[in-house]
Amino acid sequence: MIRTSALTLILLFASTVLTSCDSKPALPIVRPEAGRSVDPLVTDYLTKYLLAVEAKPGDAVERGRLGMVYEANTLYDLAAQTYEQAHTLAPRQVFWIHRRACCLQASGQSEEARKLFKRVTDQDPSFAPSWHRLATLALESGDITAASNAALRATDLRPDSQQAKITLAECRLRSDLVEDAITLLDQVLEAQPSNLYAAFVQGRAYQKAGRPESEYQGLITRGTGAQPQYLEDPRSTEIPNHQAGMAARVNYAGTLIDRGNPTAAASMLQTVLKSYPNEYSALVNLGVAQQNLKQFPAAIDNFDKAIGVDPESFRAYLAKASCLILMQQFAPALAAADEACKRGPREWQCYYTRGRAAIILGESLVVQDSLEQAERLAPNNGEIQLALFEYHQRSGNGDVALVKLQRASELSPNNPAIWVNLAMVNARNGDFPKANELVAKAQQLAPNRPEVKNAIERIRQLEAASK
Repeated sequence: MIRTSALTLILLFASTVLTSCDSKPALPIVRPEAGRSVDPLVTDYLTKYLLAVEAKPGDAVERGRLGMVYEANTLYDLAAQTYEQAHTLAPRQVFWIHRRACCLQASGQSEEARKLFKRVTDQDPSFAPSWHRLATLALESGDITAASNAALRATDLRPDSQQAKITLAECRLRSDLVEDAITLLDQVLEAQPSNLYAAFVQGRAYQKAGRPESEYQGLITRGTGAQPQYLEDPRSTEIPNHQAGMAARVNYAGTLIDRGNPTAAASMLQTVLKSYPNEYSALVNLGVAQQNLKQFPAAIDNFDKAIGVDPESFRAYLAKASCLILMQQFAPALAAADEACKRGPREWQCYYTRGRAAIILGESLVVQDSLEQAERLAPNNGEIQLALFEYHQRSGNGDVALVKLQRASELSPNNPAIWVNLAMVNARNGDFPKANELVAKAQQLAPNRPEVKNAIERIRQLEAASK
């Protein structure tokens, strides 16, 4: 007969109790409800991440990644529920509460979002992204003191964050501490010269400080329409990669084109067009990507397809005109730009492009009309001023041309073509020290541009010939 000690029985009982406590029912997987309209591209993309959660129902990372997919595709309610589950599985990870709050903020539930961001900073005072969100929410509500305190906390925790510095600068500007704001924005623009939102805020700061219009108007124009960015945890950088819907993919492809990656953009857009063959924006953006890849006939074909889909929109005509200019087919380019102007009478780009095509064709009346219309619509645009310089120079109006070129340099100081032209004007006038100084600016901005190298050599030749 086997005898069991009382201690053994107690241990067996305790083991049974612990096992029963550990075997909690798995959290239900959050899915789009039946009948909900979801982009089929998103539905297909979701499959892999739903299966991953099914395979590891207790894994907070897989659950959180599913939340990221929902968030990336603006299914904010599903994302918020999924992030809440991820936090349940990993209660020490404040990141998932933060992301849930971001979804609430994106869906317009600002007060609920604020409470969750506050909960994050209470649990982990070192989590800078939530401090920055609290600052932006307070700024939106007009609580400048709370916004300043939260923005200061964010910058203390992440002194390298340009986003937090911009928000702190906005707080300083709202508090009439204008020079403090300018100092912060100078730091941002030194670190990120292409930060358009910082340029916009800096322009407003200069204006409030009473500086000349020539100093602030170009900055405001350059930054108009730019949106502020949030300080993010490095894990959040994964979210945009999960954008799978048609609109998101088309928009992201546009971003890839802007970033100099037309090959990836073209691949993404071709995938979109398999499911949405008549999607206007996808056709236009694919054409632009192919244009950047110098696949000009394919680009023109897609612009023409887009025109067939929506013949009343100016965008495809404008893109086609720009492409034809690159192909040196100026008469068809002028015809396409004419159609763009008819459909986009308030779009300066249409008149500017028509003017560019007409300059080469020698259509001086069309050039003058086009560029004057463009200037009227966008009086502080450096590209237009540069085109006006070229027009007046060709027309023999040297003094007017120089005024336009100098104005262009004020509005677009990062355009090397402007400094090349200013350098050549000075070289032709015999002022070689000034010419070399100006072409050095162009070289600093674009050291490998052929026109910059050609200008350096031409100035050297003119200087040698003058001796």
